[in-house]
Amino acid sequence: MLNNIRTFEMNKYIVFLLIYPLTIFAQEPTDTLSKKDYTEEIIRQLFTDGSRCIESEEWALARKHYTEILQLSPANPTALFFRAFADEKMGKYNFARADYEQILSMLPTHFETRLCLLLLNQRSGHLTEAFDQANQLVALYPDSLSAIFARAGVERDLKMFELAEEDYKTIASRDTLNTDYLLALMETRLQLQKYSQAESDLRRLVELGIPVQSLKEYILICRKRKR
Repeated sequence: MLNNIRTFEMNKYIVFLLIYPLTIFAQEPTDTLSKKDYTEEIIRQLFTDGSRCIESEEWALARKHYTEILQLSPANPTALFFRAFADEKMGKYNFARADYEQILSMLPTHFETRLCLLLLNQRSGHLTEAFDQANQLVALYPDSLSAIFARAGVERDLKMFELAEEDYKTIASRDTLNTDYLLALMETRLQLQKYSQAESDLRRLVELGIPVQSLKEYILICRKRKR
């Protein structure tokens, strides 16, 4: 379940950025296009085609379109970002990492790229790098709940459960209606064997509309452990 949550945390930025390339190169149609205008028109169309491939999960074809953009517009950060995303989906983590790092060499504080890179390193087992990057992201964006949430996920993978609990408590207290945050906190408390607190979290999840049946496994664990 938490893997789905982490995927959502990243993909909500992807959805936003899908709109971005379609507006960069928007222009009024003209009867005669200069060489620059013609190149920009080609790039605009390639971005459109790439976005459609991303939406239909045609990762190899999407990668091809973004590579073609980069041939026309070298170091284009938007094309690099989406090519990296396509490479991730195909399991080409080293290629994706290289593109993310190239973006950060140009835009060092770009939130979405930093988030995606740390999630990539987490997914590919580079947990020390992911933890360092998560700490840097939180330092840059201390009010970002998504950044703290990502760091807590890495902390759990590193079995730093006490640190993860503190991060989850922070974001759950700031967004009291977010069931994803509360669910992660509850699972971490189970790992810490804090069954009474986990049970309290479960009651709150039910109050927030999570069906009891979907939480049944957790409820049974709490009841058995408290005996």
